[in-house]
Amino acid sequence: MYRNEFEAKLRQNHQYKSVLFFGLCIYSFEFFANKLISLIGSKDDLKTMYFDEYNFDEAKNFLSQSSLFSSSNILLIKTTDKIDVKELKVLIEMTAKIEDSYMIISLYPNNDDVKYSKISASMQNQFLKVKDKATFVRFFKPNLKESMDFISLKASSLGLDISNQLVKELYFNNSENLELSIADLEKLRLYQEEITSAHLEEIKLQTSEISMDDFMFKILEKKDIFKDYKYLCLHGLKEIEFISRFANFVQSLILFNIYIRENGNFNSKDILGYKLPKQIEEKRAKLSILFNIKKYEFILNAILGIDLSLKGEVKINKQDFLFSKLLQIQSNI
Repeated sequence: MYRNEFEAKLRQNHQYKSVLFFGLCIYSFEFFANKLISLIGSKDDLKTMYFDEYNFDEAKNFLSQSSLFSSSNILLIKTTDKIDVKELKVLIEMTAKIEDSYMIISLYPNNDDVKYSKISASMQNQFLKVKDKATFVRFFKPNLKESMDFISLKASSLGLDISNQLVKELYFNNSENLELSIADLEKLRLYQEEITSAHLEEIKLQTSEISMDDFMFKILEKKDIFKDYKYLCLHGLKEIEFISRFANFVQSLILFNIYIRENGNFNSKDILGYKLPKQIEEKRAKLSILFNIKKYEFILNAILGIDLSLKGEVKINKQDFLFSKLLQIQSNI
């Protein structure tokens, strides 16, 4: 079905147990996944599997479990790959039979339109087999009005005072890219006043809200990096350059670690040869002592492996590959 039909079903309180999202508007995946989650439970009930984290046995066990602490089991799978049809069939049938179990699959574009079309068509067939309890929704690139509605709704949720004309200007400033426009709302939120054209001009001069250092801190602090990574990719992240910078960042942490252990304090001028701003210096020092040498050795070896694969594997989707490897690092530190 299409977006309008799906929204009508939601307004009628029709409750689907399994849903597949696919198409050209990635923001719609996020928007409607969050909407569904709020209707059937809460984010406390949610388990998310990102890209190559998908594991059939783990998914099946989660959907079948009962919990004293949550009202529902909601499985969200974000993937660019086809899920085996036999496995998909089992998972869909499980949600149909188990009262409080739900599954949402967001099938992200994979830079190969022909392959994507075949994968989505194969997966759709499985959702057709469980009448009324499973469905798929195809999202097309939103038109101007739909995009402005999305941006205005998000702006309202953030408490932003922005006119329709400036919403339109923001959208065109971002070459009609909805995701970039939504991300820019977070920048505008910092002004804490009525948004003007001057504010839009100011954020146009900024290359990214998310500094690379902040992103690398989040990786090693084991925080959720999905939104930040997506934002950086939209702003032209170069995978090989990033992994080189990440290696240098980790090496600087090792130097901090060694210096602190030997001296009981820290001084970035002595450690790196140049002085970092006080807040950044303290943050690096605090992070550096979280890991021992074995952990640092693991991280650097993982980075080396990623670097070799990025430079050697011609056919891989580098964005997806890098993201999955960063998640692996997080799960092992």
